[in-house]
Amino acid sequence: MYAQLGTNIFENLKSFTDYYRGSGVTYAEQPLIDDKPDLQFTGANLDELSLRMRLHVTFCNPEKELQSLKDSMNNGEVLPLLYGNGKLAGSFVITDIRERIEDVDGVGNVFSYLVDVELKEYVAKDKLQSQQAENRKNATAVGNKKPVAQKKNNPSTCATTISGIITKVKNHSDAINGTVLLGGGSLTTEGKFETSSHLTAIKLLCQDLIKRTGDSSSCAYGSDGLSGSAESTLSASDSFTASLPVMQPDIILQKNSDLVSAVADLKRNGQSFLTSSILRK
Repeated sequence: MYAQLGTNIFENLKSFTDYYRGSGVTYAEQPLIDDKPDLQFTGANLDELSLRMRLHVTFCNPEKELQSLKDSMNNGEVLPLLYGNGKLAGSFVITDIRERIEDVDGVGNVFSYLVDVELKEYVAKDKLQSQQAENRKNATAVGNKKPVAQKKNNPSTCATTISGIITKVKNHSDAINGTVLLGGGSLTTEGKFETSSHLTAIKLLCQDLIKRTGDSSSCAYGSDGLSGSAESTLSASDSFTASLPVMQPDIILQKNSDLVSAVADLKRNGQSFLTSSILRK
């Protein structure tokens, strides 16, 4: 995940293409007789963010994603902005959304939006009240009062990690498949770049998976089926990458089909890990 704005998650190709953050302060002017006014520092202004993002049918549902942002704006939701590295950039409200249609078919089905979102920082008015509420939530029991129940977070397991890798490979493959089928095997310059990016990600994920099957401390150790299907997916990815400079639709369609088949086999061989991750074993 690259970032999360409220419940809106941005990852892989669905991320910010432009990001601007403005900060400032305010000074009050004190008029003086027969002299220039004095300036008095009064405090910091609210930060403002300008985000641009591309919502394309190859990696998301553009209409659904755009409507989610509009709902957050129209409902006055306060949205925390959290990055994938765990850094909290603050809380914001959406003040303006501008959309531009980039790609649409003859009957009005939109394939791609370019969306500009304006946000303004939101600061809690009563910090003392917020702090007291947080203290009550984390307090130990006093007298006959019980502490607020805390949600238990299960630790990540080896099976969860393997399952996550396989799921990411499948997601990248689905994105490629959507791009290829949308153009009937013909790739635009942007489509070629996106496909190449997804193939690179698949290659790195498969290499990681193969490494784990050879690690005696991993739950995937000795899983020949998983290792073999990961190697087949890696080979299909490399072959697809090598065919991109040629840009022949029939070859692109065949390489895409080979990759889809290899990933389906990878998912079958990893089904036990997917099941274990759900059961938290």
